[in-house]
Amino acid sequence: MLLDPADAKLFFRIQLPLLAFVNRKLALGEELLTNESRIKVRDTLFSRRDLIELFATENPFHLSSEEIDIVRSWRHAVLGEFYVLRQLKSHAIFLSIEKPGAAYAVVALTQPFEELITGGLPR
Repeated sequence: MLLDPADAKLFFRIQLPLLAFVNRKLALGEELLTNESRIKVRDTLFSRRDLIELFATENPFHLSSEEIDIVRSWRHAVLGEFYVLRQLKSHAIFLSIEKPGAAYAVVALTQPFEELITGGLPR
């Protein structure tokens, strides 16, 4: 299942300014982020989660308070490696490979997991 298109649009409308902010603050690369550089900036952001609060406090892109609350919630993002166990109607089941393990219900943003994961599940 995919995230509601309006919510996916909101995600990208908030995420891109956050990544641009991190890129500028840490002088990580080019002003215009490519897919490859966006991954580098995202990884840096989650290794420096204090930048999320700095972005929220400075709010350089004048996001609404609701959007800032969403940004602040990303401090709790779960990163790592996962097994994708099953695709259900409403979400996929991801299982963390790290100890202790945990299971997560995950909704795809804009492309179904079936298109992203080849070779069948679990994967």
